[in-house]
Amino acid sequence: MAFAPDDARGPCGGFFDLALLGMGPDGHTASLFPGHPEMDRADGAVAAVVADSPKPPPERVTRVDPRSSSFFRATAVARFTLKTLREARHVAFVCTGASKAKVVAEIMRLSPDAQAYAYADPPAPYPAARVRAADGAATWFLDGGAASGFGGTA
Repeated sequence: MAFAPDDARGPCGGFFDLALLGMGPDGHTASLFPGHPEMDRADGAVAAVVADSPKPPPERVTRVDPRSSSFFRATAVARFTLKTLREARHVAFVCTGASKAKVVAEIMRLSPDAQAYAYADPPAPYPAARVRAADGAATWFLDGGAASGFGGTA
């Protein structure tokens, strides 16, 4: 991820210029897992500690105190909060492999209005569906396997 200079932050978020993400077969992204309590934290944290990740490693750094720039447990893997990722100027996903085809197709089918789906109540079941740039957009780059859930050829 690329940081935006402080003077470049504007109405379209700007914490990051680009959040370039992948997605797991269960729809997780950036260590944001379906049904995990860290998904919807609302305390303003930029990142948060996950000690019970459903996928290895079980302990991940995912919390930075908003009053401090220091990471807790800085030797672990870092993960940003949903709120932080939604402040990116641009969001892009790179997905490869047929194991992701079903979830990719479902996200695309259920999100013709990506902004409404990303902020739906109840929330979208897949964390990757909930990550959108500040303007509501996300770009998806898929290989043939990941795109195979659409029923045509990639």
